[in-house]
Amino acid sequence: MTLQDFQRSVDRVQLVLLPGVETTAQARRFVRGFMESSGAQSEATERMVQLAAELLGPGTAPVTLVLEEFPSAVLLSLQLSSPADYAVVQRWRTTHPLQTGPWRLYVSLLADEWEERPQPGGVVIRAVVRHRPSDGTHASMTERLL
Repeated sequence: MTLQDFQRSVDRVQLVLLPGVETTAQARRFVRGFMESSGAQSEATERMVQLAAELLGPGTAPVTLVLEEFPSAVLLSLQLSSPADYAVVQRWRTTHPLQTGPWRLYVSLLADEWEERPQPGGVVIRAVVRHRPSDGTHASMTERLL
C-alpha cells in the first residue's frame, strides 16, 4: 500500500507558511502541538517534528503544511506551489551538512514512508509516521493506518 491510498483521516489541519526566519520554528511548534493533542507517543512526536523541519528545508519558499491523523499514524504533506519553490528546497538539500544522499537516508529513518510527487503547478512531499503502538503483526500499511 502506498501513500496515495490513504482515504479516511480522523483529523486534518493545515498551516500556510510564508518565507521567513521563524518559518521552521513555527512549523515545529505546529507539528508538536498536533502530535501531542493526538496522543502520539513522544518518540513519534519527536520524529515527526524533525521530519517536518528536514522536509521543509530553510523556510525560504511558501508552503502549505498539512497534517492528517489516522487511527495509528499521521500523514504530513508539504505542498509547494511552484517548481521554483521546490527548486529552492532542492538547492538547500545540496548544501545540507549530510548532503543529498545521506539526507535522504536520514529522512527515510525518520519516516515510516515518504515520497515527493509532482502535482499541477508544484510538488507535494508526503511522509507517514506511526504514532501509536501496533499490535506487533506485519499488516500492510493500509491495515495499520485505517
